[in-house]
Amino acid sequence: MSTPAASSGPPTEPTESSPWNVPNALTAFRCVLVPLFAWMLLAHPDDAGWRIGTAVVFALAILTDFVDGHLARKYDIVTKFGKLADPIADKALTGMAFIGLSIIGELPWWVTVIILVREWGITLMRFLMLRYGVMAAAFIITVLTGLDYIREAVKLRRQATSSAG
Repeated sequence: MSTPAASSGPPTEPTESSPWNVPNALTAFRCVLVPLFAWMLLAHPDDAGWRIGTAVVFALAILTDFVDGHLARKYDIVTKFGKLADPIADKALTGMAFIGLSIIGELPWWVTVIILVREWGITLMRFLMLRYGVMAAAFIITVLTGLDYIREAVKLRRQATSSAG
């Protein structure tokens, strides 16, 4: 008995998983954490206790991003909701962090604008490319450029505050 020949066609899309799964629940939870994070950051910008609580909420939200991505990859959980909602939740969280820090005067607006234009532009490009396939985010490059922006912002702020005083 012969076996069928291997297909030489293009790779097939992963099978769509049920949208009711842990990675999607974590993404939805991250979406809920964004307004909580925003309120905590903006309502109590000068209180050290609130700042620590705000940082904890932000860290929890970042952790949900790591865990949902890990689970989705490990168990091959692919959903339309996840493809759409995960990057939106990420951009909402990081966008709120940058905007909030600029509002309370901890980060120059020019840094926020540059980073958000870059992130939203890449996100738009990834959405436009969804018809061809999913583009994975380049985590290492994003972190490195983000760290470089933060380093420059700290340097600029130190220069500005030292010359003003």
